[in-house]
Amino acid sequence: MNFFEQQDRSRRATHRLVALYILAVIGVALTLHLGIALLVGGLAASGGGDDDDSPPRSTQSEFVPTFTSIAFNRDFALWVFGLTLALIGFTSLYKIAKLRSGGSVVAESMGGRKILPTTRDLRERRLLNVVEEMALAAGIAMPSVYVLDRERGMNAFAAGFSSKDAAVAVTRGLLETLNRDELQGVIGHEFSHILNGDMRLNIRLVGILHGILAIAIIGMFIIRMTARMKSSSSRKEKDNSGGAKLALILFGLILWLVGQIGVFFGRLIQSSVSRQREFLADASAVQFTRNPGGLASALKLIGAKTSALTAPNTADVSHMLFASGLKSMFATHPPLLVRIRTIEPGFNGDFAETQALLQRRADDAKAPPKASADGMDAEDERVIRNTMYGVRRALRYEGGDAVPPPLPETAKAAQPPNMAPPPLPIDLSWLSDDDRDMLHDPLSAECCVCGALLDNNDTNIRDRQLEMLPHRFENDTDMTAACLAWQERMRGWTVRQRRIVCELAVATLRNAAPDNLAAFCASIDKLVRADGVIEPFEFALTCMIRRRLQTDAALAHARQSTVPPKELATEIAHVLSMVADSGADDAQAVQAAWEVGKQRVTPYTGELVMTDSAALRDFDAFDAVLSKLERLPPLFKRELMQACHDIASHDGIITDTEENFLFAIADAIDAIGWNATV
Repeated sequence: MNFFEQQDRSRRATHRLVALYILAVIGVALTLHLGIALLVGGLAASGGGDDDDSPPRSTQSEFVPTFTSIAFNRDFALWVFGLTLALIGFTSLYKIAKLRSGGSVVAESMGGRKILPTTRDLRERRLLNVVEEMALAAGIAMPSVYVLDRERGMNAFAAGFSSKDAAVAVTRGLLETLNRDELQGVIGHEFSHILNGDMRLNIRLVGILHGILAIAIIGMFIIRMTARMKSSSSRKEKDNSGGAKLALILFGLILWLVGQIGVFFGRLIQSSVSRQREFLADASAVQFTRNPGGLASALKLIGAKTSALTAPNTADVSHMLFASGLKSMFATHPPLLVRIRTIEPGFNGDFAETQALLQRRADDAKAPPKASADGMDAEDERVIRNTMYGVRRALRYEGGDAVPPPLPETAKAAQPPNMAPPPLPIDLSWLSDDDRDMLHDPLSAECCVCGALLDNNDTNIRDRQLEMLPHRFENDTDMTAACLAWQERMRGWTVRQRRIVCELAVATLRNAAPDNLAAFCASIDKLVRADGVIEPFEFALTCMIRRRLQTDAALAHARQSTVPPKELATEIAHVLSMVADSGADDAQAVQAAWEVGKQRVTPYTGELVMTDSAALRDFDAFDAVLSKLERLPPLFKRELMQACHDIASHDGIITDTEENFLFAIADAIDAIGWNATV
């Protein structure tokens, strides 16, 4: 699955969305113009004479000229079109502005409750673990995770402008029904929407639809308010107010009816945008988790139960959902049976067995869950045990010619027929359960990151760093001891393992107060610069911390339009030069590696000139370069990352330094999923 090509298609789909949007606005404005002409013509025709003694005038003689004069009045038509466009545009922009904070706003508008890292609920803990593992495998910031406690239907969605402000939400019904395999399939589906770039289009669609539907909302508001108006006591005033009320009700009715055209186009847009993307997301989820059975089983359970939601604004987000949240003539999702048979062609459409499974799980749910010491139920332990074997097996032999060893009997027994083992996206078996639990505590998470940055060789530098630690404990000695303990834990870990642990810690810190985050980031900057030298690991870690914790600037870049590679040729050359310089000891080897990467991107950028080696020592300048490259088109981001990988692997070995640079570059330019083997 090429995530970058799909991101590019998602951007092009915006043009189709704009075309449908323009058609909707024209249709609404034209119908509103004709509706007003009909209303005024009708009122003129039914108004009688100018006073009580004058004879009534012909209805037809008044209606036709009045309607014609208004309907074909260019100035009046321009006013109606202008006001309609202004109303729709203003309400759309207002809604989009409300959504600028990202996916969390959408999740909370649906009644979502944020799951904190410190939760002790076993099902919520399992959900957080699955999302963490997916995020680590995809190389993106962990999304905020929400549960819709009031929703018993089985559904989920991902929302946000980019991976940096994404949120994943699941219903209480889904959380309590699915096992880990099935939950992983659903979360993999939602992550594919993040990786494919669907979320940006989806959240903009919410704002656009709100604008189109605004006229119907205003019409209904006028009808309700007019109906509640009190009539005057005198007969003459009562007659006048009655006529005014009738006119207002008719005007509101016209607005509501015209607004239904907006509803029609809105649902049409939702349908055209989301249906094919659901097939793509299902395919991505299967490839991402390598477990088609999990996703197929989740879809069957939904078919045997329901995916309907009760939130008032379900229609606004129906195109985001994992499965249809309401019934509509414009289906936003393919038929459930078709989705199941796409994954499992032999399914006969009989949900009787699945309904029996649902009943067994409902009965089991009445009893308190049996948890082991690490907080997981027996099913989770079985899946993880066989999964971790599958991951280690895949990591060791994937891409090589050697034949992997056979599966153990326990793993074979757990597998459905004709299915490969269902590996988790990433192997965390080296991380103890106690350490992983500690990473969910904000104070311990801070100590983890600080401990990773303490100098391992020079005690004088380390002592200076310890004096720079943030003050989070009542006793500074406790903070020092905790950081030193994390440093000792990491002593035998690889650079990648240290970075993964810091990613988990940073995911926890995203829930901290803004003031605490600012102080923490300032302390991290001091720790990194304590010895006057910034190491590649330190640079990669600070890049990740700043972009994932101080998201305002990162999101500002994410919302800007793309820039052609030729306009950023100097910056692209700087990145390639940095990777080439970091992996070779002599000038000849650096030049050879540079040439390999340059050949891959010059068709897009034109001729490139290698950056002077002296300029490559300035990491602040390198960070500024990466910020500019975030605006590259998605397809070229893939080419750039592949060029960097070609340079790093030119000598057949990717060193820790090169791996750190690859991670930092991909994270900084938002090249999510560039190395996904799915």
